[in-house]
Amino acid sequence: MANDTKYGVLMYDEAWKELGKAVAPYFHEGDIGKYIYCKDIVHLGHFVELTITPSQVSEKIKSEMKIQIPCKYIKFITYGSETDQKNIGFTS
Repeated sequence: MANDTKYGVLMYDEAWKELGKAVAPYFHEGDIGKYIYCKDIVHLGHFVELTITPSQVSEKIKSEMKIQIPCKYIKFITYGSETDQKNIGFTS
């Protein structure tokens, strides 16, 4: 990515169980568990919209995608440089 600033979204285990294959192409796993990297987040009431680029998911998608996750599944969101993300357990 040209810009190394990104969001890390940690979700509850319930999210992975219920959403399963729908979010499988987007997740990473690190010391803190499963999470999603994205370049932008928009809060939409009961949902959070994540904008994900191909480079953030090892080219598993062909173009930028927007997905919406129910807020009840979101445990933690952080924003910073790639170096900052690694310091709290987000790794890729």
